[in-house]
Amino acid sequence: MTGAAHFPKSQFGDPMTMLRVEGFESSVRYRADALRALLGKFGEAEITIGATEGPGGSDGWRWVRDVGAFAEQSGDVWRISVKPSDAAALAARMGAEAVQYDWGGGLIWALTPPGHDLRATMGPFDGHATLIRGVADVPVFQPEVPALAAISAGLRQKFDPRGILNAGIMA
Repeated sequence: MTGAAHFPKSQFGDPMTMLRVEGFESSVRYRADALRALLGKFGEAEITIGATEGPGGSDGWRWVRDVGAFAEQSGDVWRISVKPSDAAALAARMGAEAVQYDWGGGLIWALTPPGHDLRATMGPFDGHATLIRGVADVPVFQPEVPALAAISAGLRQKFDPRGILNAGIMA
């Protein structure tokens, strides 16, 4: 597989999981059929071969890429990078109105009410959360642990001793 995304609620209706398989057509067909058989106990699988329109084709993957589920909704949008096996438990702690999983669970997009401090709600976790769109009065980037912050400050001082490059944006 070269792509995996999940939407507990999607613009296309019910929850949807998308798996992308790429390669030679005969190999893709073989692997798609094997996936259909393996996943059949969870419900019917729609298999789309080639760059087609609609949810299983290029439209769906564009929607994943652009986080289309949150485009027309109000609220804060967070991007959380996490170990894929931690994604479901972490999403359950978020208090988010909606989530979208990408990278097989390693990337979670979360839509929260305006001003919601997602990091405080989740508590400590292995990964980082970035505020992409919102009004929350929190730093955009995940605060660094003290040891890493000291290394970053030292590097910034060496490469930008006068502090003129992106001052105050990344730290």
